[in-house]
Amino acid sequence: MQIDIKKILKSKITIFVIATGLLAVGVVGFFHYRNTVFSREIVHLEISGPKTAAAGEEIEYIVTYKNNSNFTLEEVKIVFELPDYSLTEDGKLRLTQDIKDIHPGDERLVRFKARLLGKEDDVKTARARLSYVPHNLSARYESDAAFATKITVVDMDLGFDLPAQIEENKEVTYALNYLSRVDYPLENVSIKVETGGGFDVVLADPESLDNVEWKLAVLQKESKGKISITGASKADAGSRIIFSARLGMRVKGIFIVLKEVKQEVEIIEPLLVISQQINGSFADTGGPGEVLHYQLTFKNTGQAQLDGMQAVSTLSGPAFDFSTLQSSQGQVLAGNTITFLLPALAPGQEASVNFSIKLKDTIAEADKVIKNTVSSGGVTQEFITNVNAGSANPTLLEFNLGQ
Repeated sequence: MQIDIKKILKSKITIFVIATGLLAVGVVGFFHYRNTVFSREIVHLEISGPKTAAAGEEIEYIVTYKNNSNFTLEEVKIVFELPDYSLTEDGKLRLTQDIKDIHPGDERLVRFKARLLGKEDDVKTARARLSYVPHNLSARYESDAAFATKITVVDMDLGFDLPAQIEENKEVTYALNYLSRVDYPLENVSIKVETGGGFDVVLADPESLDNVEWKLAVLQKESKGKISITGASKADAGSRIIFSARLGMRVKGIFIVLKEVKQEVEIIEPLLVISQQINGSFADTGGPGEVLHYQLTFKNTGQAQLDGMQAVSTLSGPAFDFSTLQSSQGQVLAGNTITFLLPALAPGQEASVNFSIKLKDTIAEADKVIKNTVSSGGVTQEFITNVNAGSANPTLLEFNLGQ
């Protein structure tokens, strides 16, 4: 029988490589395990502090360490990491201290103070690491510990003054009230308001650059204020909008939420319905030189009487001859606006007002769109009409051409 020496050698080499690899892994694992056990046995490291706290409240962490070995620990260094976005006097969250040698049996402690930021039920974790070199050894060992504190109280009030129902397309004003009882001045505070795109903000007091975030002055204890926001719903009747507000602080560019509130609002059919006719028609009508006779009708579709309402009609479009705008029922303002005082409307009752205006004798194709924006009782309705372009019919002249 012929023996293949090359195959035997190759197999032995493969077995040797595998065995060497397993041995190396075992050695590394052994030393890692030994170091870990060694580290934990010779040094006791512990963090103590409050398990619960209020946002902004000053708390104290106590880091205790003890040398349980029979030899001195040298080149000792402790690193303490505060929870993210904590407030400290010097603004540092990572604190490092060099400690003198720890002799056998020595037990010492270090204190750290901070104020935690976050919303209710947030859990904030502090961490400590102690590194050292045992006497007569060259390897550096490390012990670590962690401690968690839950934020159970955020001593602030944040709430909407907002109706449970909003009429479709109706302009409303609501308020967002805030109050801080935190016994510490809070800087870089702002409030963010979101509606999921279902509400258009047209006015706010105080003003906001983007109508989403409002920056506040420094909040001292008992500081309070209000943000008034005016706008209209973009959602259809029957749908719901969730208004949400978050009060927080910006720390190193990150918005840290302290308090948040949400309120759901139902969008309902308008309680006042506005309609428009021109020359007796709801459709597009009119052409160059024609007089347009407008009739605006206001109907109360709610369950309560509407009293003392004013209606405002604002015309726009280059096809109008605004010098001809007139009404026996309303007052013409600024050339293109008429105001009307409506009578009291019982549920189901309606009232109409009238005015007229002439179109220009020549209307370009690009100028044939006219618009009337009508507002009353917080409801705004925009009516867009297309008129005919061209020129008014010229006067026909007869000429005697002679015989």
